[in-house]
Order: sequence, then C-alpha cells, then structure tokens
Amino acid sequence: MASTFVASEQELVQSAQTVYAALKAQWETYSNYYWQLGHSFDTIIDYFAFIDGSDAANFSQIAQQGYQSSLGSACWYDDFGWWGISALKAAQHPKLFKDVAPFVTIYEGCWKTMYDNAPNVWANNQHNPAAAPFRPRFDGGVWNRGWTGKDECGGPIICRATRRNARKTRPKVTILKESRTR
Repeated sequence: MASTFVASEQELVQSAQTVYAALKAQWETYSNYYWQLGHSFDTIIDYFAFIDGSDAANFSQIAQQGYQSSLGSACWYDDFGWWGISALKAAQHPKLFKDVAPFVTIYEGCWKTMYDNAPNVWANNQHNPAAAPFRPRFDGGVWNRGWTGKDECGGPIICRATRRNARKTRPKVTILKESRTR
C-alpha cells in the first residue's frame, strides 16, 4: 500500500530551513570534501531560489571558500561536474548572488578540466598494463569498468562531457529570469 505524504507549505518551508541550517553548518567543518560540497551547493541554491534567498549573498563567500579549500581533494573528473553544475546554476542567479563572476570562473575551470581530460583518459593510459581492464568497449568510448556488464562511461556528467567533446560545443551561461525569494 502506497503512503501519501501530506504537509502544509509552512511545514515544508520549516523543513527546508532546518535542512539549510544543517548544510550550512557542515560547510564550516567539511572543507575538504570537494564533490560533496559542490553537490550540496546545488541544493542550497534551490533553497535560495525557491524558499528563502535572504542569506544567499552571505553564502556566496562561504561557497567560494569551500570550493577553494576543497579543490585539492578532487579525485575524479566527474567531481568537477558537481561544482561545474552548481557554479553554473549560481551564475544564473544574479539576483541572489550579486557578483556571479567568481561562479563563472569556477564553472569555466571545471568545464575545462572535464572537457580537456575526461574524454582522453583512455588515450593517455592505453599503454599502461594496469589500465587494460578499463579499455572502452568501442572506439571513441570512455574507459571505465562497467558495474552492470554494460559499457559505463563514468556517470552522466562525463557522458555529457564526452558527447559535447564529440560535437565540439560548450554550454553557455544563461541567466534565469525567475527566482522566488521571500
């Protein structure tokens, strides 16, 4: 039997405020968890855009410091995807973040890291015997060992980077026209 979740708007807003406060506190103590901070920043931006944007300008500096302090712990190219997506989203909200230029710089740096490197991992490692199990299953494929027995390409972020590389295009920053702030 399926259960139905029913909550008032006020209950949902209060819950979102509680989660935001918890996430913000985590940012102050987990400064070397690169992809996790980037992933949670995406959620925080949604909170600012749809629930309460009053702390967005203050959080901008926290986010930039979090990015800088955690950058050294990035390990996989898709780690840069989390920050790239979050920074792009922040750059699309100039009403929330008065100076979006730092987020454009983060987004462009993350994109460049993925674009220049992720599609070339196999080409750069194909002569390494330890990498042999990760050989792509087809020419132009991205190396990775599939968990399901199918050809995996490192998750949707790297797949998108690979597809864009094949098309030789780059996504553009688009400013979102609407964001709801209270």
